[in-house]
Amino acid sequence: MVNVAHKIRTELLTVNDAYLLSTFRLPPKQGGVLFGLYSKKDNTRWLEVSVVGKINKVLLRYLREDGKLHVVNLQHTGLADGRSHTVIVRLSGLRADALSVELYVDCKQADASAGLPQIAVVPQAELEAVEVRTGQKAYQRLQGFIESMKLILGGSMSRVGALSECPFQGDESIHSAVTGVLNSILGEQTKALVTQLTLFNKVLMELREDIRDQCPFPPTPSGGLG
Repeated sequence: MVNVAHKIRTELLTVNDAYLLSTFRLPPKQGGVLFGLYSKKDNTRWLEVSVVGKINKVLLRYLREDGKLHVVNLQHTGLADGRSHTVIVRLSGLRADALSVELYVDCKQADASAGLPQIAVVPQAELEAVEVRTGQKAYQRLQGFIESMKLILGGSMSRVGALSECPFQGDESIHSAVTGVLNSILGEQTKALVTQLTLFNKVLMELREDIRDQCPFPPTPSGGLG
């Protein structure tokens, strides 16, 4: 656990963005902690992300540089509705003067908050007391489940989106790649369809000729009664 906490601390000191990516299911109006970093000594919340189904919110709690707990409310309706949802919580500006947080639900941005105070760095001496917790057991007790959970330190939104099969519209490289593949597929399908129609028309023409040869029309009578 110390190694995990040390790696998280080290990366947070160097990267500008961090992402929590999770797919889960919660019964209606239920909720719980998805991911958290806590002190085993006094249960201090260094960082915590939780879902509150009753009020349709995702809460981000973290310890500020001044030692106070800061809470960010990110709103989205329907996270606790008995169906599976994929959520991305993005923390950006970790190396800037102010922090920004974005919430994505099922590949669409749901809410955002900017100009937030920075997260406090876990002191080196506190690493042995830092504990990583997830809501796996708690969600199971609520008859829900956490299908996947990833904490991604660094990287771009497009790379994180690719992990959740979300080609975000704002990412031109992903959008261009997807468009190119679709155009290629549609082009090949169109060519195949035209070829099939051409062959079908040819078969119809040959069939008509065969019917005409086998069943010639009788000659039109030219005389009267004999």
